[in-house]
Amino acid sequence: MKKITLLLLLILSIKSFSQKNIKIELSKSYELGNIILALTKYGKTDPNAVQKVPPYYNEILTYFEPVKNHPLLDSVNYSGQDWEKFLGFRTDMYAFSFDQNGKLKRDYPFNSFGPEEVDKNLELINDFVKKSNYIKFYNEHKNLYSELVSNYREYYFIDKSFSFLDKFAPNQKTKRNGDYVIAISPLVGSQNCHRDIDSLTTVDFPNISKDLILGKMNENVSGRITDNHSIFTEMDHGYVNPISDKYAELIAQNFDIKKWDNESGYPGINSFNEYMTPMQKSKVIDIVLIQFENGSQGHNQKNLRINDPIWSEDGKSVKFKIISEFEEYAVGFYVWDSSNGLYSTNNILLNSQSYILLKK
Repeated sequence: MKKITLLLLLILSIKSFSQKNIKIELSKSYELGNIILALTKYGKTDPNAVQKVPPYYNEILTYFEPVKNHPLLDSVNYSGQDWEKFLGFRTDMYAFSFDQNGKLKRDYPFNSFGPEEVDKNLELINDFVKKSNYIKFYNEHKNLYSELVSNYREYYFIDKSFSFLDKFAPNQKTKRNGDYVIAISPLVGSQNCHRDIDSLTTVDFPNISKDLILGKMNENVSGRITDNHSIFTEMDHGYVNPISDKYAELIAQNFDIKKWDNESGYPGINSFNEYMTPMQKSKVIDIVLIQFENGSQGHNQKNLRINDPIWSEDGKSVKFKIISEFEEYAVGFYVWDSSNGLYSTNNILLNSQSYILLKK
């Protein structure tokens, strides 16, 4: 017999730019950085750092086979512990372009995470570009790059996302003559970064969907909406951050970072900004059911998607039913890659250790 459980929770869905000069770019230098990282041992073996979608990824491995032992690939062979260097190398490449002689030159004093990995490897990078004939590879794939850039805005509902954000913060001042750039690559995996390049330019560095890479624009609309979360939570910083800056002192007095942040790398108010994003009554809630036996965790679990939960009028609480085949189970309120986050009644963000144990 299946168990039906009714839960009442306080919930705020986590969904955080008001520049409207929007550019989608897949630049020659940024893609070079991603290809270099994809060719390292770490890039090849880590399941998340580099997105390996064929045929593009396979074409990279084949084309750059002659330079697989280039010393650059050892110099930038980072690990998971070196994530700041890895992401710094990837994003800092955006600050460079190619001069008329085909060599990289720095255009911005931008440095994303601290370690200046590109600058100290610049001579090796230019040597790699020459010996691999990288420019030829990039030019041969311009049609793919142009298609990705052209389709990105539609696929990720960029205009609709800005329209939504404007409803929550309609009076946010825009940077006059400023640019908002979304820098993309089919190789980026497990990354979302929001960076001010200079006083007039802000760049987001998101991953992109496999469906977009393969040109599947309309086969999975619900998946597209879920994928939108990856860029939305970077776009909204242009709305959230100015407000939190204005009330920084009040936030410091009332925001207990220890309840929210587990060494994420976001200090102080930056951690607050990661969580304080516009809220709405989500039509979908994701949870996980974990089987227990005699008080001990079993081997079975399953993700459960709650459609059309019943919200209170003020949007601060929600009711939904759970149907479970387990006699005894825990309800977990953290599902990896879900766009919905839950809060406890003590206003603490529920994480992977947050659960409720239930019995029939």
